[in-house]
Amino acid sequence: AQPQPATCPPFAAAAVEQFAAACAELGRNQACYAVRTVAPTFWTTAPAAPPQPIPLGEVQSLQSQPLSLVTQGWGLARLTLQGDLPDTRPGALDLVAVGAAQIDNLIPPDLLRPPLTQIAVTVNTGANLRAGPTEAARLVGSAAAGTPLVAIGRSANGAWLQVIDDGEPVWILAVLVDAAPGALLTLPPPPPADDPRASAMQRINLSTAAAAPPCAAPPNHVLVRGASDSGAAFTVNGVQISPAGIGALQASDPLNPTLTITTFSGSISAATAAGRVTIPAGFTVTISPGTPLTEPQPFDRAIWAGYDDFAAAFAPIIPVGVPGEPPPTPISAAAPTPDAGQAATHAIQITLAWDGGVDMDLSVIDPTGERIAYFNPVAASGGRLDADANFPCGLNQRGTETITWPRETAPPGTYRVIVEQYLTCGAADAAWSLTVWVEGQIVLAETGVGGRAEFGFRAEFGFRRD
Repeated sequence: AQPQPATCPPFAAAAVEQFAAACAELGRNQACYAVRTVAPTFWTTAPAAPPQPIPLGEVQSLQSQPLSLVTQGWGLARLTLQGDLPDTRPGALDLVAVGAAQIDNLIPPDLLRPPLTQIAVTVNTGANLRAGPTEAARLVGSAAAGTPLVAIGRSANGAWLQVIDDGEPVWILAVLVDAAPGALLTLPPPPPADDPRASAMQRINLSTAAAAPPCAAPPNHVLVRGASDSGAAFTVNGVQISPAGIGALQASDPLNPTLTITTFSGSISAATAAGRVTIPAGFTVTISPGTPLTEPQPFDRAIWAGYDDFAAAFAPIIPVGVPGEPPPTPISAAAPTPDAGQAATHAIQITLAWDGGVDMDLSVIDPTGERIAYFNPVAASGGRLDADANFPCGLNQRGTETITWPRETAPPGTYRVIVEQYLTCGAADAAWSLTVWVEGQIVLAETGVGGRAEFGFRAEFGFRRD
């Protein structure tokens, strides 16, 4: 047999560069791929070479080819998934098939959630914004006369409109807004809470070929990227994946549908009926259906060294950076931040710690839409802020704020965490650290200096409660 060349021929990098140029600009729920090396199938009849990008909901499956020195081809495809993000929230999850991969869409057309109807409206007088379509619903904000809003639904009796305020759905009396004649009649009622429909490819099956590439290139896999502040998730081979960084997915054994997750930057959380595990940068874990989850292990850098030659070519789509040396221990076993010893006693604990005498503020928007903060320290869901530390300036010099939820009431779903430096109190910007525990396990760890930052995470408790 001929030895494998140390580096790949120029066509490989050229293929990535051409793919990146063609597929760099995608909207949410779209697909784009290298036509010669990727074979798509569609739920309904489609032309042999449909114009790209393609609406993701129309794709039934994608099969990409391995890197080949004979045909000088490399299967590459990009998908931008909405995942479980609400229609009112921006953002998307990025998936890039690299080499031999099969992606099957498990959301057929009859289960695909239709696009959001959006009608521009203007508030005609000062109005309250509420959590539900009744005057008894919780007050969540207000809008001044002249405020532009986007209406997305209306109540069954037509008296209330559901509008988007700061990315979140809220309710306003219909008589308090103006719109184009007849436009509001086109708004549908909000979907029921148990709506079985989902976004395009919110659930997929994945398989990747186990064969090694014929030259120094990355192995067959699917790159995945998610923003740390989105909290978005999707399901792969029955495993719920919530990426807050960049990593790779592999599933190379068709007889045993395992899923291997490797994280290059940030972290990736995975949840099954057996529990949840967070994979920090430089670590990998393999999940098998019906078996207990295992601790992440340092990954084998030699497997991914092929990205050293291709990272620049992939950068316009996903800035892949493979760690040089993995850290000695996973994030979940790292040195504790303040109050870590108490984390296991709560369903959720979120701790912000900072240095210096500045006034930092920690707040969280829970899955019900209520915000826990210094102005609302106790939420209906049981969330509780322990203190508004160091306000006014110099009052207590604590340098920590913690929000917790008890096990009995913590709602499952997506949480939005907001860190803000409110006052410097005559000092320099503070260096801060944020740590989130869910049932005693760290799922998010971030640091920064001053300013304002938002992060997201998901919490699921159903499999751990009686």
